[in-house]
Amino acid sequence: MADHQRSPNIRFYSLGIGRAKTKQKLTGMKKGLFKVDRYENILYMLGMTNTTIDYLKMDVEKSELGFFRDVFTKSPYLLKNVRQIGMELHHTTSKLAKHRMFWKYFPMLKCHGFKLLEARRYFGRTEAVWVRP
Repeated sequence: MADHQRSPNIRFYSLGIGRAKTKQKLTGMKKGLFKVDRYENILYMLGMTNTTIDYLKMDVEKSELGFFRDVFTKSPYLLKNVRQIGMELHHTTSKLAKHRMFWKYFPMLKCHGFKLLEARRYFGRTEAVWVRP
């Protein structure tokens, strides 16, 4: 979809999150290229770098590791304003190496004051919520 005002308080941007400002190939039912940008750049675009974010909800279709890598290596200070993170993690039980890639970021969340509130597995995914007490 193109950028649009969905309701008085909700604005939709045709933009994904990634490790760099680029275009990514879209697969599945819809094909083509779509724009992605870094979390830091998206916050600047929205004028939210110094705004409290009560709930950062992410369902980024297998870009979770890219988000963690980017934020923790280039801009971890941006997490100071986030109170909760809800994220759908895409993995399968047969890919232990991918699980291990996620594991190193969980202690980093703890170092930034987050604790795991809840995690539910379903169909090769885990919905996890971290909170800052």
